[in-house]
Amino acid sequence: MAPRRAVRRPLFTLLVVLVLGATLVACSDDGGKGSSTSSGQAAITGVQWVLDTAALVRGAGDVTVTAQFTDTQISGESGCNRYFATYTAKPATGSMELGPVGGTRIACTGAANDVEQAYLGALAKVQQYRATGDSLRLLDAGGKVLLRYSATDAKDAIKGDWVVTSFYTGDALQSPVVGSTLTAKFDGKQISGEAGCNSFSGGYTVDGDSIAIGPLASTLRACADPAVDAQETKYLQALALAKTFTVTGNRLDLFRADGGFAVSFQAK
Repeated sequence: MAPRRAVRRPLFTLLVVLVLGATLVACSDDGGKGSSTSSGQAAITGVQWVLDTAALVRGAGDVTVTAQFTDTQISGESGCNRYFATYTAKPATGSMELGPVGGTRIACTGAANDVEQAYLGALAKVQQYRATGDSLRLLDAGGKVLLRYSATDAKDAIKGDWVVTSFYTGDALQSPVVGSTLTAKFDGKQISGEAGCNSFSGGYTVDGDSIAIGPLASTLRACADPAVDAQETKYLQALALAKTFTVTGNRLDLFRADGGFAVSFQAK
């Protein structure tokens, strides 16, 4: 009987090893979120995607459309409005489903309107996606490519000199006081600029389309105009509220945690 027991033990051990190995292989094939190796899809979050608008509407290449994905929401510029929708995506299968699309309601004309209508219509048909490190395609249920995007480096796109067009005052958006200029320069680590009659500076960090600004310090020169003096305080407060941002052509928008505008700029 001893020889038989000696044979069975190795066979049993081999069986356990084989089962354990198969289990480990199955677990490794499942992959994790954002894993391009196991799922075949690159992560789509933390990237600013810019649409090939000319492929969507002929002759509309100068209209900018963007998309940014969090874990649960897509948002961006749709032509002349800002849009947002919830979504779910499965990297392992490349499936994607978007919820109803909402957005601002600025009246669009010309090519911007044509692009926006075509874009929002295409989003409603999205059922699949294919993502690499620098490109994203959204497809319908039959595999037809509806939308093509390229990745942009938001950290580099924000660098440069900007002039404020509007900023959040606590209950509304306001344009700079007539005769005053508000600016910001992002150099990769530091933000600096003019707040009306004083200059300011401070640090900032960027992670994908997320941004954190401050703390900020400013010079202490007295402003002759009380309106400019009040504007300085509100402008610096608005900068500190920024949580996310988009760069669309020569326009930079900083957004608050609730998705509303904090500050909007044009390239200087």
